[in-house]
Amino acid sequence: MDAGLVEFILWVGFGLLIWALRDSLMRAEVQMSLDPPSVSPRIKPTSFSSAQRLVEPMGFYLDQPIYRYAIIDGKHYRFDCVCPQGVVNQAGEQARYVAPGLVYVECAFPR
Repeated sequence: MDAGLVEFILWVGFGLLIWALRDSLMRAEVQMSLDPPSVSPRIKPTSFSSAQRLVEPMGFYLDQPIYRYAIIDGKHYRFDCVCPQGVVNQAGEQARYVAPGLVYVECAFPR
């Protein structure tokens, strides 16, 4: 085969590949504009609670102390995890969120 013919076939194949990628990206963009992402109805962002009492410091997150136990609205809670700002946590209805993004779950308070 002539080298010019091989080069021509390769350029045609490359052009078809670019065209297929462009077409699939255009379809994805149209699909995204038609179906905007939504939050699942069973997951809802919760507002931050304020603790009446914090017990037993155990570390820091964003230069704020993390406490092992907290009393919020008269109920006892234990530190569970950190939930960065803007991320929806699925900790459940019994969970409370304390600024700057600490998740506390209900528990029996140790005496």
